[in-house]
Amino acid sequence: MAQEKGFAPTFPAVHGHPLVDWMGLLATVFLFSAFLGSMMRWLSRGTTWDLGGIILAGLLTWLCYSWTISDKALPRVHHRLGAAIALPLVWALSLPVIMMALGFS
Repeated sequence: MAQEKGFAPTFPAVHGHPLVDWMGLLATVFLFSAFLGSMMRWLSRGTTWDLGGIILAGLLTWLCYSWTISDKALPRVHHRLGAAIALPLVWALSLPVIMMALGFS
């Protein structure tokens, strides 16, 4: 690709596989919706286990975004795909444990 004078240099993007990009986007949206759901429950009820859900989902949402779809995403496609699959699974497996540890019965 030819580059004209006066323009900023172009670098190859870390993206390039639409399916992996979509999976990263869907995983990020899923985790963000879990964050919003926990936040709405915490704002209405004020329970500690909902606050734990906010912290867990917020942290995993930030990790999923930064590892899969941001400009500084993981460079290898299979690492981004693994993060898009593993982070929602981590949320699904650890949320009940965190909720029970914070008093949910």
